Amino acid sequence: MDAMTIPWLYQFPIWVSVLVFFGFLMLCFEGSYRLGLRKPKTITETKRGNIVLNTMLALLGLLIAFTYSFTVSRSDLRKQAIITQVNAISTAYHRAGLLDEPYRGDLRVALADYAESLLIEQQEVSTIERVRTKLAQINEYENKLWPIIEKMAVSYDVRPLEVFVAQSINEVLDAKTVRVAFGLDNLPGGVLIILLFVAGASLSVAGYDAGLTRSLSRWRMMALTLVLAGVLHLITDFDRPFQGIVRGNQLALEILVIELREQSSLMSTE
Repeated sequence: MDAMTIPWLYQFPIWVSVLVFFGFLMLCFEGSYRLGLRKPKTITETKRGNIVLNTMLALLGLLIAFTYSFTVSRSDLRKQAIITQVNAISTAYHRAGLLDEPYRGDLRVALADYAESLLIEQQEVSTIERVRTKLAQINEYENKLWPIIEKMAVSYDVRPLEVFVAQSINEVLDAKTVRVAFGLDNLPGGVLIILLFVAGASLSVAGYDAGLTRSLSRWRMMALTLVLAGVLHLITDFDRPFQGIVRGNQLALEILVIELREQSSLMSTE
């Protein structure tokens, strides 16, 4: 638990990151532009500036491409982890029906409660403290699963059938570990800082060149700044599965919880 970290920017609302990106980039451009206005116009320096700017923009595009690919791949892994978890719980729930009572009913109720605890709301993972609290709640329900298997093993000789069910419970526990690992695998803060630095430096050079040539097109630079801020926002949005526009899809887990509750209700009325 102590090793868990969340980039500092991710602990603020998503709109804060948009303002931070846009404000930082505009400050870099506007400050450099005004600095360039104070310099005398020289053709040689302008040509050198164009070479530097083109190189920095190319580097920025490369960094954005790699970073975007990183966050999208992590988002896909999080989605797959949820599907794997749903399949593991569903399999364990159905295999529990092969057991004798009271282990069949106890295990199915525990699995249904556990599945419901896995549903995550936005406010539950906004800070590292809340993440720890949510994981502690999940662990409470998780810790009720294996003791049922132990009681069953103590009650009578373990048959291949019970081993089969125990194996499915192990798969449920493993699936949770995988989902937690992927869920906490965020973009390193250092990478985000470097990306912001390169973007800010590129706009600084662009602003300085515009000041030297006295040929600023504000709407074009505003458009470029908005595009860069939007791309940076999208990268961080993919990396925050429970906030912003691009959110993680828990529909499969929600449907599973409903199905398990309905099946439990039907069995209780029989």
